[in-house]
Amino acid sequence: MTIEALDRERQVCCDGCPASYPNTYGADDFDVMIADAKAAGWHITRRAGKWLHFCADCKPDQMRGALL
Repeated sequence: MTIEALDRERQVCCDGCPASYPNTYGADDFDVMIADAKAAGWHITRRAGKWLHFCADCKPDQMRGALL
């Protein structure tokens, strides 16, 4: 899972590149954070028991099954 903790805030980070979703959220707003990232075109998936997050630019590669 690539959720970066910044003091008391959380932020989604891409597993395919250095991009981060621009908004930060409190720990209680985890579901809102994930919904907002998905609405912005991020792809969030679970592979081999690990959560992976991909920004809109990396998403097409992940949807085709390309290797990182």
